[in-house]
Amino acid sequence: MKQKLGITKKVESLGLAILVMGGGLILFKLIPMLIWGKNILFDASMHVIIASLILYIVYLPIEHNKHLKFSYVLFSIIVLVFVGVQRYSVYEHNLFGIALGLLISFAGILIAKRFEKKHNKKIKKRKGK
Repeated sequence: MKQKLGITKKVESLGLAILVMGGGLILFKLIPMLIWGKNILFDASMHVIIASLILYIVYLPIEHNKHLKFSYVLFSIIVLVFVGVQRYSVYEHNLFGIALGLLISFAGILIAKRFEKKHNKKIKKRKGK
């Protein structure tokens, strides 16, 4: 049986995801725009990263409900594909920029999930003693 994390650890996990995504935006969007100008296509897509962050925030209370989880993940994929196609079709980003935005988003979420998993192991060890 999965244990639910306390609200403070969820907020810490979310903060970690925001920190990683924000750092990725600075490193792969703002710095390239300062170097090569604002009209580049290969910088990370901020729209994709922000959409991923919003979808992840909404996902947090849903993740323990097995019936909603699959539907919400499918909905999230559709939303992210729509945002990526829209940014590509208006020539704001190329596929590299969209993929970079997705990669930064997934890295932030995976690091946050790993933090949660590590904390869950600590809780289980304490209860086992």
